[in-house]
Amino acid sequence: MRKPFAILIGLILIAATACTAATSPTPTAPPTEPPAAQAPTAEAMTAAPEQTAAETVPDVSSAPAWQTLPLVNARTGETFTLADFRGKTILVRAIAEWCTNCRAGQRVWRDEVMPQVDTDNVVFISLDNEINNTAESLATYADNYEFPWIFAVMTPDFLNAAREEFGNVVTTPPAEPQWVVRPDGSFTGLLTDHSAQSLITVINS
Repeated sequence: MRKPFAILIGLILIAATACTAATSPTPTAPPTEPPAAQAPTAEAMTAAPEQTAAETVPDVSSAPAWQTLPLVNARTGETFTLADFRGKTILVRAIAEWCTNCRAGQRVWRDEVMPQVDTDNVVFISLDNEINNTAESLATYADNYEFPWIFAVMTPDFLNAAREEFGNVVTTPPAEPQWVVRPDGSFTGLLTDHSAQSLITVINS
């Protein structure tokens, strides 16, 4: 009887072991932590963006002719137009080398007006209405009187366009014809008060 009994006990143990194995949960791998975020490198922080905004070109299609006609800087020989300074305030004066009023008025520009305005955003330009004058002569004139701004000889086209806009007074330098072009291209008429404070007020307004 002992042998059958031992066989029976063995079968019971085998069955119990099988049940335990079937009901035990399958072990799972421990969860993995997400990789730590990396701090941006110095190169990434200072790198230029892939795309940059295109430089805005001012629309001067509706500007009057005298703002877009080419002039030549007497000192540098570079060609420019008044419209090139769009975004800045321009103080323009018609002059002649022989004109004593012009010299006195330009000294006011240099000594009284320029020190009181933002010359990074205000452009001073003297235009010789003697269209047959040379750039070399005008540059010498500007250097001799230590006038540090832009000088140019008017072209016939520019003189005609300015005269149509402002009248014949632009051909009379002793009358000190001068005007202001605003940053948006709009402009004043010829100024009648040529005092430093009046010019500063117009420029800053």
